[in-house]
Amino acid sequence: MTGFYRSQIRLSRYRRTSHTSHYLLGISIGFVLLIIGVSLFTISCDSSVDPPPPQDPCQGFTGNVSGELALPYYTEILYTVEGIIRDHYDDSPVPNVSVSIDWIDSAVVVTSDSYGYFYIPGPICPGEYEIVFTAPGFAVQTISAYAPSLDELKGDIDVSPSGSILYPLELDVEIYGLTGSVSGVILDAWWELLICPDGSVIIPPVMGAEVELKFRGQDHLGQENVTLVPDLYWVMSNVEGYFAFVDLPLTDSASLTVPPFVAGDSSYGGCQIVVPVPSAGLVLVPGMDTVFQVAYQYFGYDSSGFLEVSGWLAWNYVNSTYLTGIWRISNAGGMDTTFHMVDSGRLAGIHEDGHIFIDLNPGFADANTLLSGTVSEQSISGTWQTVGFIGVLDSGSFIAVRK
Repeated sequence: MTGFYRSQIRLSRYRRTSHTSHYLLGISIGFVLLIIGVSLFTISCDSSVDPPPPQDPCQGFTGNVSGELALPYYTEILYTVEGIIRDHYDDSPVPNVSVSIDWIDSAVVVTSDSYGYFYIPGPICPGEYEIVFTAPGFAVQTISAYAPSLDELKGDIDVSPSGSILYPLELDVEIYGLTGSVSGVILDAWWELLICPDGSVIIPPVMGAEVELKFRGQDHLGQENVTLVPDLYWVMSNVEGYFAFVDLPLTDSASLTVPPFVAGDSSYGGCQIVVPVPSAGLVLVPGMDTVFQVAYQYFGYDSSGFLEVSGWLAWNYVNSTYLTGIWRISNAGGMDTTFHMVDSGRLAGIHEDGHIFIDLNPGFADANTLLSGTVSEQSISGTWQTVGFIGVLDSGSFIAVRK
C-alpha cells in the first residue's frame, strides 16, 4: 500500500513535470512565431514604400493651373511668368494688354492691370515658349522666352530634396504704339535732268518703285528675341515718285529698301538704308545705298544775277553739325560760260547756327566750288565761289529750295 502510494506520487510528480515542459515549449514556439510575423510585416511595409520608376513629371501633365503641383519623389523646376509692360515711346505702363502663351495644346490668356503688370500662374515646364502681346493701338508683338531646366540652374538657386520648385520667369516688355510714319521721294538722279524753258532743272521722279520697310530684332527693336506682327511693310511710289508708310510701330529705326526694278525702258539698281522712325522728306536714289534726309533744288546765278546753272543737292547729317551727300548740276539752257562746277559729285559741309558751308569737291583746293549761305525753313540763300591755285576764279549767288 505504501509502495503504491509512492508510485502514485512519483507518477503525479512526473505528470506535473511533463505539463510544465509542455507549457514552456508552447511559450517558446509562440515567441518564435511572433518574431517571424514581425519580420514579415516589416518586410511587407518596406516594400510598400518603394518609389515608382523615374519619369518626367512634365510629360503629359494635365493638372490645374493654380500654381500647385505635388511631386513627392522628384526634384523638378516649374515656372510662373510675370512682368511689366511699358510703352517704348515714353516708358509708361500699358494696361489691358492681352498676354497669351501656348501650353499643353491650349492657350493661357491673362490681361495686364493698371500698372502694366501681368501674371501667368502656370505651372510652366522648362522649355522655349512664344508669348504674344496684343493691345489696341499697339503692334502685335511676340517674345521668345526660354525657361531653363533645373540642371541649367543648379548652383544659382536652392533646391529642395523632393517635390517641385515654382520659380518666377520675369520679363521686361516694351511694346510699340502704331503712331510712326516714314515718307519720301524716289528720284532718277543719275539720268539726264529735265531742263525747263526758264533754264531751271527738274529731277525726274521714279514711278512704280516698290519700297519695303522691315522691323527686325536687335538692329531695330533693341531686343533680339522680339518679333513684330507684321514686321514687313511695302508700298509703291506714285507718279511723283512719292511714297508714304503710316500707322507704323514707333520703334527706334527700320530698314528701308528699294529692290532693283525696271520702270518703262529704264533699269534701276536697288538701295537700302536704316532710317529712324518717324522720318519724313527722305530722298532715295536707286543704285545708291543711301537715303538722304534732305534734298534741295539748286539755282546758281552770276555776279549780274543771270541764271547760269541749276540742279540739286542732297545730303545726310553725320551729327548735329557735319553733313555729307551728293550733287548734280548742269549749265542752264545748255550754255557753257561759267567756272561754276557742273556734272555730279560728292559734297561735304558744316551747318551751324543757321549758317551752312558746302564744299562741292571735298579734299581738293583747285577747281572747287564753295557755297556759303543762310538756312531758312524751306530754302538756303547765299554766295558761291569757284577757286583754284591762283585764287577766286568766279563767283555769284545761289538759292536752293527744299524739295
